Amino acid sequence: MTAQTSARIARSLAALTLAISITACVFLALSIDTAPPAETFGFRGWGLLLAAASGAAGLVLATRVPENPIGWLLLVASVGAATQEFAAQYSNYGIYDSPGAVPAADVAAWIPEWVWIPYMVPIAFYVPLLYPDGRLLSARWRPVLIAGTIGAAIGTAAFAFAPGELSSSPGIRNPIGLEGAWIARVGDVSMLVFVLALAAAIASRACSGRTASARASDSHPSKHSPTITLTVSRSRAASGFCSSTWRRPPSHAAPTDSVFVSRIGLSIVPSSPSCVRPAAFP
Repeated sequence: MTAQTSARIARSLAALTLAISITACVFLALSIDTAPPAETFGFRGWGLLLAAASGAAGLVLATRVPENPIGWLLLVASVGAATQEFAAQYSNYGIYDSPGAVPAADVAAWIPEWVWIPYMVPIAFYVPLLYPDGRLLSARWRPVLIAGTIGAAIGTAAFAFAPGELSSSPGIRNPIGLEGAWIARVGDVSMLVFVLALAAAIASRACSGRTASARASDSHPSKHSPTITLTVSRSRAASGFCSSTWRRPPSHAAPTDSVFVSRIGLSIVPSSPSCVRPAAFP
């Protein structure tokens, strides 16, 4: 892939994030006088902040050092964060502010139930494992990457197909929910696997400090090296994960216990780059 093609794709993803975010702002403004349900996670608009932070950082990285997957992961995460915010504001407008004003509001309310996993995984799980040069520290970390990915994928499906009412939209049933207690059990196990892998990914940062110097001296990176230096914002653009009240979903919603552990784990990961500086721009 040429540099021009990479830059074009990166800008397209950033533009998609911007378009979704603007649409979310429209529905937020339309329903500004109607508070979302108390069960809704985070404050209104927190997804827009996360989308902007990860999208801006991802755009810089993907256009300047396209060989490094971290930039692309952040861009994908920004699209997911913007999508969650749009779905939340659209459903709030279509269900609580002006019932029936827009179609498929129940489907929109369903999206935030599960989409937070696939867009937080790149930020909180893949980036720590691949930082700073887009490679695992060693082949020994590959099982962690695989286990975490599988756990997150199954957990996403468990949230998406959980039967009964949506945990963040009381009175609205899951439009594609499947009956069966096994969904909750599978979801709990899979998210536990992901949480363990996430803890290992965080621990990998401690290991990376010991190996970074050796890797740099062995590889002798040129000015075109995809290695990056990343300053992490301690304030975290994903502040909704830190400041909101942790609420357990209804007993019929799957998964239960492990979701709170995983969300807390995501909240404590410094996940929003405030400054991304490639070690050497082409």
